Amino acid sequence: FAPGARAIDVATLRKDVQDALAFSGLFASVDPAAFLGPRQTAGLSDSLACAEWRQIGADAFLEGVTRSGGSVAEIEFRVWDVARCRALLTRSHRGGASDAPRIARRIADDVVEAFTGKRGVASTEIAFVSSRSGNAEIYVMNAMGGDQRAATRNKSINAFPSWSPDGNGILYMSYLYRRSPHLFRSVR
Repeated sequence: FAPGARAIDVATLRKDVQDALAFSGLFASVDPAAFLGPRQTAGLSDSLACAEWRQIGADAFLEGVTRSGGSVAEIEFRVWDVARCRALLTRSHRGGASDAPRIARRIADDVVEAFTGKRGVASTEIAFVSSRSGNAEIYVMNAMGGDQRAATRNKSINAFPSWSPDGNGILYMSYLYRRSPHLFRSVR
């Protein structure tokens, strides 16, 4: 990823994408210092020096550029199959600095899908129960274990969280009223 957006720290975005790709279990990064060609360009490549990337052990190549529009940046990227020397996917995502980790996981999921035909899971979320506050509350985190946050704070016993089919809410059981179990739905 070439620098360009003030809104997103490109080095952190690059590391987050690498971590999310490693999380998939399908990809491992090649040390970019092993490649002797240019590491930054003004835009996405129309062709790729596939033989040079194969020489250092790369099977896939992900390139990207960021364009700033005030506090929002557009990250455009292209995924290459180095073995076949062809582009598999070109896509873009938009967001600000606070969206960068989520965008990095979405990019990684796009790369996984480009190679396997199945969407990656790095950008999914997990609902779970924790008693870290002293009460059994429902929490949500990203699939990689980060961005943990409370979904309930009702100081009651909450259990059995389950995502709604559209992913926009959590159904759970709570003893909030009359100390008997009731079903509740929390919406994003």
